[in-house]
Amino acid sequence: MIRFLLLALLVFSTAPARAEGALAIGVTEDLAKGFSAGWGANYPTTKDAEAAALKRCLEEPTAPPDIRKLCRIVETFRNRCVSIALDPKDGETGTGWAVGATREEADRDALAQCRRTANPNRLDACQVSTRGCDGSAK
Repeated sequence: MIRFLLLALLVFSTAPARAEGALAIGVTEDLAKGFSAGWGANYPTTKDAEAAALKRCLEEPTAPPDIRKLCRIVETFRNRCVSIALDPKDGETGTGWAVGATREEADRDALAQCRRTANPNRLDACQVSTRGCDGSAK
């Protein structure tokens, strides 16, 4: 009977799900030329998350084609959140991204980076444009 129970546990138990995430960015030093980003979360492998993030970055319709070509994976993560913050006005330089333990932390850090790169008269224009969490992070 004990053997049967152990066998049943092995057969019907599932391995813990792995939630993998990745962030891809395409950017030059001259942020006014544009920016491209893509992220993927809750993928079974890091490779899957990287492929999704890179694909989204390379296909970002609002980014100039020459900027999309620069897309590279900048970070992989598990059980964390990602946020991207921008100044929404065309031609402005405010751009930031971050991965954090919580959505609030990622938002805060992305907004701080956006403000550091924004024109001085546009610091308050930065806003989170996209965000997401991976695995158990919230």
